[in-house]
Amino acid sequence: MAHSVKTVVLDKTGTITEGKPKVTDVVPSEYISEQELLSVAASMEKPSEHPLADAIVAYAQEKKKWVFFQQSILRQCQGKELLLL
Repeated sequence: MAHSVKTVVLDKTGTITEGKPKVTDVVPSEYISEQELLSVAASMEKPSEHPLADAIVAYAQEKKKWVFFQQSILRQCQGKELLLL
């Protein structure tokens, strides 16, 4: 079966090469700053044991751009209310 493979795609985030995913870029929108985005994402992922969650928290800690939220966050984005638990 391998002889019929024409293309192999590998990611460049460390998942394949190091066996551990990592965040390489953060692209905030006009509605949220990079610090706020990382704070919300890291706060939501902190309790998780998933490798992608660990990567998000590690990136936020490395960049020193996060504030851990211990409560729900109510936010509006493009006219919609978001409740982040």
